Amino acid sequence: MPIEIIKYLCQFKCGTKAKSTLSQIILHEKLCFKNPERKACTTCKHEVYEYDGCDHPELAGAPSESWMNRSCKKINHDEFEKLWAACDFHSKPKFHIQPVVNCQYHELKK
Repeated sequence: MPIEIIKYLCQFKCGTKAKSTLSQIILHEKLCFKNPERKACTTCKHEVYEYDGCDHPELAGAPSESWMNRSCKKINHDEFEKLWAACDFHSKPKFHIQPVVNCQYHELKK
């Protein structure tokens, strides 16, 4: 006998896993960086998000390290860093730099 399972996806197509209840996905969507109402870098036309990295031939095994850089075409680096530091969702270093939210310079991507 087949069993029907209902799951809910984010309307902003951010890639988050499907949730089992509507209330869970509503809560996620309020916090989603792809939600235009949050005025986050990910929905702004001024966002700069680039891959960077470097090699370390001076170390044993010549390891490489890589990371993502996030900045803004509209404001200078120091002001962007202040805005980013003021966001309260940073918990630990990550490969991907979290976007600024509620940015006064936000202009929606087309």
